Amino acid sequence: MSLNPADMVVDDSLPKPSNILGLLDKKATDEEVTAGKPLRLAARKKVANTFDAMVTEQRSFKSGLEDKWESLDDKEKSKEQKVLDIYKSLPYLDLFNYVKGELVWWDNNIELSPRQVNRRDINYDETLEKKQKALNLLITKVQNSGHEISAEEEEKRREKLRNATIYDDISDSFSKLGQILFWLVYIIVGLRCASFAVNENLHKGVEYRILIFIYTFLFVPVFGPYYLWKGIQNYIWNTPLPPYEGFFPLYPYDKSEPLTLNRRLYGYIDSPELQARIATKLKEELEAKDAAVLSKGLRQQIIAEHSV
Repeated sequence: MSLNPADMVVDDSLPKPSNILGLLDKKATDEEVTAGKPLRLAARKKVANTFDAMVTEQRSFKSGLEDKWESLDDKEKSKEQKVLDIYKSLPYLDLFNYVKGELVWWDNNIELSPRQVNRRDINYDETLEKKQKALNLLITKVQNSGHEISAEEEEKRREKLRNATIYDDISDSFSKLGQILFWLVYIIVGLRCASFAVNENLHKGVEYRILIFIYTFLFVPVFGPYYLWKGIQNYIWNTPLPPYEGFFPLYPYDKSEPLTLNRRLYGYIDSPELQARIATKLKEELEAKDAAVLSKGLRQQIIAEHSV
């Protein structure tokens, strides 16, 4: 395995400057320029530090690699080549060139108001974070897979991007939209099922109801079919749906009180029908517990022990 001399070059040249600040930006006044000067210098220094750090990192790695390359075995060379190829990857070049462009922009636009400086600085932070995340994903993928990013593969990626058609862009957009819609529907269904579960257990304590809501939402693939079947039965055979008092009923209120959004979401009407249903549920649970104790033949033993 030979080391390509072209891979050892660090391109720290900056792109050509542009005098365009923005067609929609009005020229800053002298007072605004004076107030924005220290902010601009601080923002530029932040970009320059990032650029210098990236250049220093590349030079340090490539210089050290060039010195020790001949002493490495094939396995070690392959490992170092993976790191070297990351510096030629699209995510890294995208990040590196973006920082270059920002540095030139700050050098070429010096009469800025504080608002213009802050707007550009905030956009820089957000964009830099996104591009850094994309690079980190690539680095993680390479480290986990052990797959070498060759120049041929990188060229294939670039060729694919260059030859992308409108159909490819539309397909990718619909694919991403489908994923977003899937998770949106999943969350809505999960909240609905969790809400039904809480309403069915109004006879339980608040802490217990909170746990029911969380567990039903987390395991909606398990509980979802039950409520889906209830919905189908209601639609086809007009069978009653599970009781539903509110999204997350926490406290009772008198039905003569005005119905607010808070009561609709977290309250329930303290009606005789509901109290009867709660009492029935509690009675059924008590009878079920008694039946379980009797089935184990323990109740008589408990009574006998307490009567001694």
